[in-house]
Formats: sequence, structure tokens, C-alpha cells
Amino acid sequence: MYMSKTASTRSDMVWFWLLLLLLIGAPGLGQLLAGVSWVGYLQGFTMMFISILLEALPFVLLGTLVSSFIHLRLDADTLAYLLPKNHRFGTCAAALLGFLFPVCECAIVPITRGLLRKGVPVGMAVAFLLAVPIVNPIVLASTYYAFNGAWGVVLLRAICGFLVAVFVGDYLGTVFKNDSPLRDKSYYGSGSVHHEADCSHGHSHGSEHSATGIGQLLQHTSEEFFSVGRYLIIGAALSAAVQTLVPRQWLAVVGQNSLLSVIALMALAYGLSLCSEADAFIARTFVGHFSGGSILAFLVLGPMLDLKGTLLLSGACSGPFVRRLALTVTLAVLGLGLLANGFNL
Repeated sequence: MYMSKTASTRSDMVWFWLLLLLLIGAPGLGQLLAGVSWVGYLQGFTMMFISILLEALPFVLLGTLVSSFIHLRLDADTLAYLLPKNHRFGTCAAALLGFLFPVCECAIVPITRGLLRKGVPVGMAVAFLLAVPIVNPIVLASTYYAFNGAWGVVLLRAICGFLVAVFVGDYLGTVFKNDSPLRDKSYYGSGSVHHEADCSHGHSHGSEHSATGIGQLLQHTSEEFFSVGRYLIIGAALSAAVQTLVPRQWLAVVGQNSLLSVIALMALAYGLSLCSEADAFIARTFVGHFSGGSILAFLVLGPMLDLKGTLLLSGACSGPFVRRLALTVTLAVLGLGLLANGFNL
């Protein structure tokens, strides 16, 4: 059974504030321990952590607000109607829908499942699933800001994300042309896409019908913000720790190795499960320490495939489909990162 909305939201808020207070309180601890050799590292860690957090939080808040509005007004019927009937063109069009519908990450899997239930071809649904968290104006704006106006990074992220989504969509569309990737329809129960979204972060939308208008929007935004905020705090803390605590020579061994650097940041992107509005701020901290291809792989893989998303997708789709999707995305992004390193991007 899913947690009630109230209990889940309270848990998210407790984790969010506990982690935030613990990490922001580190400078005060440093003052109390003046003279201890590692105090400088602690203060450096805290400064970097707060810097990442302050830059990323406005984009996370904006992203959850806009995407919550779209999520509450969007259904699979509308998306299915907008998609072209031609499979090849339809896959490309599905991958570009993120420009129109920057849907929150908690809704991507349920909406994709809704598209499949409406008879949308597998390739189009997969392209939508993978591309929307990247080809998204809010995500691209946060990338632009995080990398100090470097349009090359923004365009490279968007184009590579689009190409990987279309490639994987076409491939899985061929493999599962005659097989449904969905689990038994009773898994989430019957109902609309909005009901299916209950699984997303452990919070329920079942009582959304009792709220209306702005209250409903703020309720959903609050739940989503505190949920993804935990991952941002953990990601910012880990990034700051790597930059301040890990010896530079260790970073050089991994970060400047063409293969190891890509694998390391791909593994980090998968494990952190960051929201796509914030991951660029984490990626930026690795510039100068890790290869360009590994940073690109981090920016492309994270929104497409992470631990949180894999668990959600496993609940909606069959095991063979999830495994093939994960493997194909991983290999495609790995190849992309190595290719970028080969061209010294």
C-alpha cells in the first residue's frame, strides 16, 4: 500500500530540513573546533555546498511549479492526439514534446504508461519518456545559467539527449513491436494518468479532487519540491565533498582517463537520482577535474536513467523491457561520452 499523502509529505519535509540544517550548521561546528587541521576542509565544503544549493533551488522551485501545473492539466489522450501517425516522424515529435510539456519527473513514468495503454507505439512512448526531462526549457535554462552562458553546453546536451532518445525509441519500438512492455494493468489499478502518478515519490494524489485551482497546484508543487529537494541536498553535499576532501591526484587519475571518467560520472548520475533542473549545477563542479565527455554523459544519462526512475519503471513495465531499456541507454550514453572525449569536447 502507498503511504498517505500527509505522512509522505511530512517525511519529505523532515528529511529536507534535517539535511539542510545539518550541512549549513557545519561552519559553526568549524568555529568550535578552531585549530583542528580539517576545519579548513569543513568550511570549504560548506561554502561550496551552499553555493550549489542557492543557485539550483530557484530552478527546482520553478520547475516543480510549472511542471505540476502541466501535470494536473495533461492527460494521455491529449498527448496521443498530438503525436503523428507516421512512426519515424512520430518518434522525433515525441522526443520534442518536452518543449511544450515540461512535465515533472514524478509524472513521466505514469504518463508514458498511459500513452502505451492508449495504443501509442512503443518507440514514441520511449522517446517521450527519455527526452522530456532533457528537452525542456526550464532544464535548458538551468544548464545555461549553471555553465555561465555557455550555449555550446546547452545545445550539446539538448541535441545529444534528443538523439539518444530517438535512437533508443526506434530500437525498442522494433524489438517490442508485437509485445506490450506493460505489466498487468491492475498494477496501479484502473484510472487516469493522475491516479497512476501515486507511485511517483510515495505521495498520493488521491485527494487532489478535493482541492481546486491554486490550492491544488500549490499542494502538488510543495510535495514535489520537498521530495526532489532531498536528492538535491545529497547531490550537492557529495559534489562538495569530492571537490574539497578527495586528493587532487586521485581525481586526476579517474577524471582525466577517457573511459574511467565517463563510467564514474555515469554511475554517480544513476545513483544520485537528481532532478534534471538541478543536475547541471552538480556537473559544473566537475569541470577541470573530469573530462568533457564524462560531464556530457552525466548531463544526458541522469534525466533518462537513474535509480529512482528505474524503480518506478519496474513497477509499470515488464522486467525484460526495463533491462533492455537500461542497457541500451547506458551503452548509447557511454559511446557518446567516449566519442566526445575522442574529439576533446
